[in-house]
Amino acid sequence: KEELVAFFQELNDYIEQHFKFEEGLMAEMGYVYMDSHIIMHNNFIEKIQHAYNTAINNEETDYFTYLIDMVSSWITNHILTEDVKFGKFLSKSTD
Repeated sequence: KEELVAFFQELNDYIEQHFKFEEGLMAEMGYVYMDSHIIMHNNFIEKIQHAYNTAINNEETDYFTYLIDMVSSWITNHILTEDVKFGKFLSKSTD
């Protein structure tokens, strides 16, 4: 259980740091879709917290599959769409 707590803590720390940086950059650059993007970040954090609670409380032994599915979905549906959209905004803003 100790390793599980450490894993989720590292994951949470990384996500928090990454989202804070990204959201700060959005604010600095005046990104129009910042509010909806932050909502997506918050929803993802809630899902990570749910996975953590499930794993710690042994409510489900298949939490790892849930976590992998969730992260895969995040990469496909958020990073490859929303973050790419923000990247294009940044490119246009810095030209």
